[in-house]
Amino acid sequence: NVFLGSGSPIKDYKSNVNAGVLNNPIVEANGHLIVSSKGTVNDATINTGGSLTASSYARITNLLAKAESNLDIDKSAILAGNIVIDKTANLSGDYDYDKIFDKKENDSGSLTLMGGINEELAKKTNSLINESSSKSLNLIDGEYNIVKEKQEIAGWEQLTLSGAKVKLDKEIEVFSPAKLINIANNSEFNLAGDSPLVTTITGSINNDGTLNFHHSLDDADDIVTIQGNYKAYNSAKMEIDVNTTEGKSDLMKVEGDVEGTTKVVVHLKGPDETSDM
Repeated sequence: NVFLGSGSPIKDYKSNVNAGVLNNPIVEANGHLIVSSKGTVNDATINTGGSLTASSYARITNLLAKAESNLDIDKSAILAGNIVIDKTANLSGDYDYDKIFDKKENDSGSLTLMGGINEELAKKTNSLINESSSKSLNLIDGEYNIVKEKQEIAGWEQLTLSGAKVKLDKEIEVFSPAKLINIANNSEFNLAGDSPLVTTITGSINNDGTLNFHHSLDDADDIVTIQGNYKAYNSAKMEIDVNTTEGKSDLMKVEGDVEGTTKVVVHLKGPDETSDM
């Protein structure tokens, strides 16, 4: 391989990678990094106003696309490693965003979304479904509404929520997002749905944030089954609805092991509804 200059900012001009390797490029506003056919770029950062063009069979390993950066990716280009995409990044080209990673890419990489689901990814039904092995999905900051028949999360080794609010917008009977779901502190996984919601999560959950079953408009009858394990950490919390008049409540069943202590916030429903407990 031919190794080009690495780690230098690309600003106010174009830089081309032609069948060579470029490591650690930083593309500033008005800068434009063009990766020609069979060129390789590793650990690229595209800052606000910067642009990356990846031609056919170009390989991009580890990419950070910040707010209002510009990506023009060919359908035959290869994305691998850790890919970070801000909600406001501009995604163009004919790359198939219905599958970020090719099935042949079996490295232990990840897709990280910053601030919410990118507009281009939101148009794709399968953009958050992974068909490659050993990949993780990280949802960082912002709100993420997962709508049945429009968006789905599936096939990941791990799903991590960090500073994010994730909501199942409609009932999903079997939810198989990842083998392990990590809910970090200051994050919320909202499973409250149209009454009654009955959902099975096939993986395990590590909870250091909030599991939310509370729905202000529906009854206390959500049932969620976790087929794996449930582990609570210091900030673990769960919000549930309880109807004392009818003797009903939201319910979480764990088929595996349970570990740790979870604070439970109770929202009372029914005619004798009072303040939360």
